[in-house]
Amino acid sequence: MTAVGVGVLAARRLRGGDGLRLGPWQLLAGLAGGGIVLGSFLVESGAVAAGGVPSGFAWPIFWAGMAVALIAARSAFAHEGVDASTGPRDAPDDEG
Repeated sequence: MTAVGVGVLAARRLRGGDGLRLGPWQLLAGLAGGGIVLGSFLVESGAVAAGGVPSGFAWPIFWAGMAVALIAARSAFAHEGVDASTGPRDAPDDEG
C-alpha cells in the first residue's frame, strides 16, 4: 500500500512538471528499506519450511524497513526546483 501511495505521489509530481531528487543515497535507502521489509516476512521461513507454524511476525523489522524507505522517499520529494529530466531548474531572474 505504501509503495503504491509513494508511486502515485511521484507520478502526480512528475506529471505536474515537478521533479524528484533521486540521488544515490535515496535509491540505496529505498532498496535497502524494501529489502528489510521483505526480510521481515522471511524471519520465520525456517520454521515454515520444516513444516511448522510461524510463531509471530517480525513487526519491529518490518517497521524499521518502512521507516528507511519512507525517509528516502520523503527526501526525494522534499527538494523543490529539481526537474527529473533536466536537473536543477534555473533560479528566476531578479532583473526582469
